[in-house]
Amino acid sequence: MTMRLWSKLFCAATMLLLPWQAAAVEVQEVQTNGITAWLVEDYSVPVVSVMVAFRDAGSASDTEDTQGRAAMVAGLLDEGAGELSAKAYQQQLDSHAIDVSFDVSDDLLSASTYSLADKSEEAFRLLGLALTDPRFDEAALTRVKNQMISLQQILQQKPDYVAAQKWRQLAYPEHPYRFARYGTQQTVEALTREQLTAFQSRYLSKRNMIIGVSGAISAQQLKQYMQAYFDTLPEAFLPEKRIMPTEMAAGPIAQHVEKESAQTSVLLGMPSVPRDHPDFYAVYLLNQAIGGGGLTSLLSQAVREDEGLTYGIYSRLDVDLHSSSWRGAFSTRPENADKAIALVRKTLLAVKQKGIDAQTFNDVKAYVTGSFPLNLDSTGGIAGYLVSMQLYALGQDYLQKRNSYFEAVTVQDVNRVADYLLQHIDNSVLVTAGPTSAEEGVTQP
Repeated sequence: MTMRLWSKLFCAATMLLLPWQAAAVEVQEVQTNGITAWLVEDYSVPVVSVMVAFRDAGSASDTEDTQGRAAMVAGLLDEGAGELSAKAYQQQLDSHAIDVSFDVSDDLLSASTYSLADKSEEAFRLLGLALTDPRFDEAALTRVKNQMISLQQILQQKPDYVAAQKWRQLAYPEHPYRFARYGTQQTVEALTREQLTAFQSRYLSKRNMIIGVSGAISAQQLKQYMQAYFDTLPEAFLPEKRIMPTEMAAGPIAQHVEKESAQTSVLLGMPSVPRDHPDFYAVYLLNQAIGGGGLTSLLSQAVREDEGLTYGIYSRLDVDLHSSSWRGAFSTRPENADKAIALVRKTLLAVKQKGIDAQTFNDVKAYVTGSFPLNLDSTGGIAGYLVSMQLYALGQDYLQKRNSYFEAVTVQDVNRVADYLLQHIDNSVLVTAGPTSAEEGVTQP
């Protein structure tokens, strides 16, 4: 899933703290005609948020020659649908104060809506129209192509983006996770209306559709809206190819991309555990201690606070449907790149050998469990969680049980997984992007 998509969901919805957060959250399953949605009803604020995701319809569904196809479809879905031109569709959204947006990640093509409760049926109608009967008008197609090419040109000037794209190519050389999400100028210019309509009919289906809904709407209303506005979606999911599970390429791999910039961007990655692995929660806490906790993390303390080599450094777990990785990233002055990379490796090796101490562990666990309600302070945030819970088969009671999974993890568990996860530091994939200075080489991982 992308950060842009989640931030849209969070910002669109109300930021009032919902009163039922402290109590048990009831997740209802609503089914009709081959479509399933999970619903959390809440009437404290008269708003409704919807998130729809289509599994394996993201950028990994593209081919070598059609890179950017899924992103282009997402960009065109609100550019006219059914009898509504692009302008008329946007006017209809504006007149009812409805927010509809579309996005892609590696694995998903996603849609979200946010509306007042008394406009929720119109929100479903407009969303359903976009998903079932997009126009793909030539004028809109040309406009979105130009937007995507302009976006590519902007992104290519950003060393962190260049490093991330090169890292994906090195880490997944034979897998579609290597594809550029927004394509290349050549692939985008070559995409045709026929390819986009074929994608819509093959990849946007009931079979791979996941729905999360939260807010002032009943299960009966939701069922009626799904029947009325989603029922004409194709029954069958007919992908051109099956996206297979994969492992990252075996390292050590290190590559520098020359880029004019005041800073060198560094991205280091290695294999991690999938979402359904028994050690996932221990690995999550480990990452939080290493680099997920912002300025309080071990990497931030070592590289930023102690040595002043960067303004910020972070790490994260990327848990895609078909592969998982741990990644750490930062930017630094070109002449400091090798020193900073060596310090990152030294810090990770120290954690592997010695583990983290009890105080760090307790602080991390307290933050991860204590901050969880903040993720549920909007209807959009809840709708997003409901989609993730279905996507990863976490169960309808996950919102109640989630913190207990972290509470069950011990410091011994975290240090055990540190020993085997961080063994990959010697076989990692490292990319630097920026200018080469007299002092700089590419430190082997």
